Amino acid sequence: MTDTDPTTTAPAPAPPPTPPADAWTPPSKEEWERMQAAVAKANADQKAAREAALAAAKAAGATEAEQAAKLAAEQAAEAKYRPIIIDKAATAALVAAGADKPDRLLALIDKGKVTINADGSVVGLEAEIASLKKEWPELFRKPTPTAGQVGAPNTGGAAPKKTTAQLLADRMRGVTT
Repeated sequence: MTDTDPTTTAPAPAPPPTPPADAWTPPSKEEWERMQAAVAKANADQKAAREAALAAAKAAGATEAEQAAKLAAEQAAEAKYRPIIIDKAATAALVAAGADKPDRLLALIDKGKVTINADGSVVGLEAEIASLKKEWPELFRKPTPTAGQVGAPNTGGAAPKKTTAQLLADRMRGVTT
């Protein structure tokens, strides 16, 4: 056979991959708000402890050099952990927004427009993710209807399939299914 033989056919394209049945789902709004409240409380407690330690150091007659060194250490810690906090919050927000590859989209977020409030909440991610969705809608999954909504698949009342983590937890507790 030659390269120009019309009887040869190209191989059929492979079917698109299907997501695993036990794919990760983002936390519910209540879980997210509870986690954010816990982070805010922990940050507020740490801030109060730092301020109390600084006030105690001032009362004990700490020198300006010691106070400057402590301030420099706090700024260094913020510079070290700020990108990590923003990356984790952005990844969670991208997953919640339905991003197909949140780790790749993370590089497209302008972290200079994102700030961290004193209570630890990250501000500005919503606008960045909205701009990503507008610019690259093909990188985000379309929302699918859930059970009970019009157009949702009929589950027939079957119990949802347990994740691997749930099965292991049941096994450790001695629960049989």
